[in-house]
Amino acid sequence: MTDFPSAYITGVTRALRSAVLATESPFSFTQQVQDMGGERWEFSIDVMVEDFGFEAFANSVLGKRLPFDLVLPKAGQHFAVLPDLAVEGAGQSGNALTVSGHWYGNTLQPGTFFSLAQGGRQRLYQITSAAVNDPANPLDPVTLQIVPRLRGAPAAGALLNFTPKVSLRATGPVPATIGHVVHQFSIEAVEAL
Repeated sequence: MTDFPSAYITGVTRALRSAVLATESPFSFTQQVQDMGGERWEFSIDVMVEDFGFEAFANSVLGKRLPFDLVLPKAGQHFAVLPDLAVEGAGQSGNALTVSGHWYGNTLQPGTFFSLAQGGRQRLYQITSAAVNDPANPLDPVTLQIVPRLRGAPAAGALLNFTPKVSLRATGPVPATIGHVVHQFSIEAVEAL
């Protein structure tokens, strides 16, 4: 899969969209909430183009055509040394992931992002509560609380990437630069499920 050319990126906005329906009674104002289970990342990628190099990427990959990988710039990681963690055991599902490996003194703070390669795509996850290993038993498994839900069961031993990527697909066409020295625009993309 092709990486989005990071040299053109001036900003990134992301949101986790959940398939949750909420209705409210017009009489009592009580609410009924239904969680349909669907979740996906949605991104707006701001770019500044000064040449036609980006247009070649856009015309061959973007415009709903092919998925691409986006390396998350400044994804909230502030590690002295990146943790070396792997999935501990097969068959995991839901919003928890048990991992083990070398932490190098790190605490995984809420908001930390990581990705897992699953089914040929890079799946992005965010840790929702602090996780730290036991200093007396540093290689013991620890369970991470995450969003979104796991996209299928990751393979035992799959490595967590703390320089995360996410596989996306553009939701519309991308404008080309014609006769301008600098062109700025945003690319809307959703997680390639």
